[in-house]
Amino acid sequence: MIAPLPVVVLAIAVMEKSGVVLEQDVPMLFAGCTGCLAGALIARWAPDWPGAHAENVMAACRIALRVAGGLSIVVAALLFFVIAPIVAIDTSPEATPGPAARGIMVIAAFHLLLAGFSFWKSRSVAMPVASGVFGLVFGLFLLFGASVFSHHGPSIHSAVIALYVCAASDLLAGCSATAVATVGRGEPAPVGL
Repeated sequence: MIAPLPVVVLAIAVMEKSGVVLEQDVPMLFAGCTGCLAGALIARWAPDWPGAHAENVMAACRIALRVAGGLSIVVAALLFFVIAPIVAIDTSPEATPGPAARGIMVIAAFHLLLAGFSFWKSRSVAMPVASGVFGLVFGLFLLFGASVFSHHGPSIHSAVIALYVCAASDLLAGCSATAVATVGRGEPAPVGL
């Protein structure tokens, strides 16, 4: 379902100017991926037969955790390969490029660690809680970093946009993992009272 989206974004990027890619295509790609995730979760949530609800909810929870792990990998790649090099050559007067770039690389390493644990322990009861909390915390850190870097001038504008995309991805992953923890990972509710 998500595979056609990067192709469309690439086609638009080839046919349009490069400035349009960051302003229009990246939000379109992010919104499309979010819609695909929501559609997959809703499709798995609907029961096919009366006893299938718990099985479908557990499958939807596994999908949400895998997507959260995948988003963590994408965020780590953006942080390491896109944002850190731009921040390392920041020339604004209030910039500290060395420590900022190293800090972003450490955050990228934590994202990879979180993604590894999300894929490795996807059936653990504690993993949705940990993934949700760390996703929300990392998202808030990246949101704060993006707001700080936004005052550094136009030379770092693309890194600020990428940081906002990373923060939104982390917040989405954190919210979906928190929803998985709240739903109870599909355990059937006790019958009767």
